[in-house]
Amino acid sequence: MRRFHRGSGLYLRRSARVRLLLAVLFLILMAFWVNSRLEPVVEDLTVNEARARAVQVISAAVEDSLAGQDQPVASMVAIQYKESGEIASLSTDMAEMNNLKASLLADVQEELGESVHIDLGVPIGTLLGGGLLHGRGPEVPLRITLSGNIEADFESEFTSAGINQTQHTVNLRVRTTIYTFLAGKQGSAEVETTVPVAETVVVGEVPQMMANLQGK
Repeated sequence: MRRFHRGSGLYLRRSARVRLLLAVLFLILMAFWVNSRLEPVVEDLTVNEARARAVQVISAAVEDSLAGQDQPVASMVAIQYKESGEIASLSTDMAEMNNLKASLLADVQEELGESVHIDLGVPIGTLLGGGLLHGRGPEVPLRITLSGNIEADFESEFTSAGINQTQHTVNLRVRTTIYTFLAGKQGSAEVETTVPVAETVVVGEVPQMMANLQGK
């Protein structure tokens, strides 16, 4: 008949506890290691997701504001020609442009005020990266806070539109700051986006020096 000693049973229980403790310690160390490897990637992806959403909000606000303007932006741009028919200069009504910029900024500010906090869900596969995992898995809550400080300037851009034709585009460059909160981590990033507000096709050779459209 086999006999079991009390001492051997106590040893087995202690051995099991030690193995369990080592397993838990291993899992904790692995969690810290994985977090240290993934944290920079997750931060970058989080900022990219937040920046993309902020650009959507700003662009939509500018487009909605332009749709409600009484005077088309293109009418604020004037082209002067020489007697020969060549383009002499291109100028803008700076007073009207500054009024427009103030109106656009006010509308964007109001839109951002209504969307001061944007709550999103980012799939964990997207945060881990990789094409196969993108958009898959449970969503991790992401909150974006848009800064109330917004700056904007008008810029002009000339691109070829065909033979002896140039497209003149007036852009509004908007800058602001966003703050992100994901799983207890806080981050921030500068957001800059350009929204076209007027386009005009100019026939003829465009002079190298054109009017300043910064509207400061």
